[in-house]
Amino acid sequence: MHLSSLSEMKHGLETARSAEQLVGLRKKSLQTKATERTFYERRLDLLNRLGAMVTSFKSTLRNLCVTIPTPATPGKTIVVGKEGEFISDGTAGLGLQVSDSTPAGTYRIDIHQLARAGTVRSPQTFAGPDHAFTGRSGVLVFKAGAERTQIEITKNASLQEVVEAIHATGANVTAKSVCDGGLYRLEISGNFTGAGQAVSACFVENRKKFDLFGLLEKFFHLPGRFEARALDFIDRGIGEAQDRGEMFETVRQAQDAFFLLNDTPFTHYTNKVDHALPGTTLTLQTTGTGTLMVREITRDVPGKPEAGIDEFRSQIRHCIARYNEIRKFLDRHAFYNEKTEEAGPLFSLCSVRNLQRALYHFIDSALVELEGGSSRLSQVGITVQKDGTLSLDMDQLDGALEYDLQNVIDLVSIQGSASNPNVTFLSAGDRMEGGVFELEMENGSLKIHKVGEPGSSAAVNGTGSTFEGASGTSAEGLNIRIDPVESAQDGEKGSVVVTAGLAGRLNRLLTAVAEEGGPASPFTADINTTSKRIGELTRSINQLSRQLQQFEQRSRSQFTNLDKSLSRLESQRLIVENFRFTLTGLFDFRR
Repeated sequence: MHLSSLSEMKHGLETARSAEQLVGLRKKSLQTKATERTFYERRLDLLNRLGAMVTSFKSTLRNLCVTIPTPATPGKTIVVGKEGEFISDGTAGLGLQVSDSTPAGTYRIDIHQLARAGTVRSPQTFAGPDHAFTGRSGVLVFKAGAERTQIEITKNASLQEVVEAIHATGANVTAKSVCDGGLYRLEISGNFTGAGQAVSACFVENRKKFDLFGLLEKFFHLPGRFEARALDFIDRGIGEAQDRGEMFETVRQAQDAFFLLNDTPFTHYTNKVDHALPGTTLTLQTTGTGTLMVREITRDVPGKPEAGIDEFRSQIRHCIARYNEIRKFLDRHAFYNEKTEEAGPLFSLCSVRNLQRALYHFIDSALVELEGGSSRLSQVGITVQKDGTLSLDMDQLDGALEYDLQNVIDLVSIQGSASNPNVTFLSAGDRMEGGVFELEMENGSLKIHKVGEPGSSAAVNGTGSTFEGASGTSAEGLNIRIDPVESAQDGEKGSVVVTAGLAGRLNRLLTAVAEEGGPASPFTADINTTSKRIGELTRSINQLSRQLQQFEQRSRSQFTNLDKSLSRLESQRLIVENFRFTLTGLFDFRR
């Protein structure tokens, strides 16, 4: 080797540069790991952002499901009662009591006679109430209607004692002594009015024959055997009294009330009549003619403006905005280009594919529960554009809301109704499916059976008188209220029909396929897998960084030592080279 080759070697071995090249080769592996970690970190960030978008979308869908607008109602006049008035033509007197069922109108009434009770007076007169009634013993017999009563009169009984004895019987009559021209008479009046309550009375003398029958009953121990004979005797005594003119005189004949209402005759045993005019009580006071007027009492009820329509529109717009936001996000980060074979960070994830299917194929689906009307979103102004986003025609939506508001509500919201008036549908949860749910109380526990499925499940008791469908069943999320009296009795409680509109269905589907938080959901699985991969790459990068640092230190040390060795060799080379030049000069000088 020529001595000059050492200089060439040193020039070719630039130690610092060589060390950097060797370290650079080792860094490529570390940079590959770092690039992969950056990819997964971006994927995790995108998943979290997508999760926040889905959560916001679900919240908007729930708000739409519970936003139930009501249409405007016009004002109206309602009847709150009736009032009546009687206008007499002269002498007629009438009390009038009407009710809500009294027919309004004008009625003519002609009161011919009032109902009254009968009154009789004794034919005998007395000097005063303390005077002996007859001075004879016998039986005082009196009748009021079909009721006949008799009392025993002793020989020395006074008029006042007879009055008290009559009252003591409890018969439906009133007795008193009345002064008639300075003398007193016994007067008996019926307590009830009407022709059927006629009053009559007479005194039957010769009580001895009557007492004989009583003695026979006691002696032979045959109670009641001679009662009919005794009554026959009294009846014969009444007949004899009539022949002798000893019957009580009729002062006032008992009679029924009689009147014409709009020329229709009515007869009644009292002056209080409640059958002539429906829902009305007439109290006849005096005879004569007059006019009844029955008027309705009305109250104006103001109409109600439409409520919740603007909020309903707003929630629909928000739902569309949230859908479009997610759709564009997926187009940017979950795409695949077949020509370039380029894919977005989220393309291969199971949860994202499920979410794409839910959004792309569900929005414009039909509601099979609806019979006619708006059964697709496009019919209420919501259509799909070429890029997959949705657009809203507000004029078409307003037209659908005006034409059939309830149909639009059914299309997008969750609705429920109960067949039992004592059962109230309250709400349905995110996982609730539509259908018919039969209810039955059994030993104080509510059983829920979805029609079309085998078996039933026990509901969970909520607060107060509410019940909730159990988790993991078809009724999960169903929330109803049952009247406490109704729930206290075992037996069938009717059914609840739940109709899940598109918003409710989409919310339920998003809950099943993309809700973050559930340990078994694909969305959570993808987040966990991505986080785990980031952790693995971080540990690998840290390890490679330590190895690279050690390699770089070792390489630089080795090349530094090599550089020193080459410098020493170079010095030796120069000495040898100078010696060689010196020897060459000596040799040339000798020649």
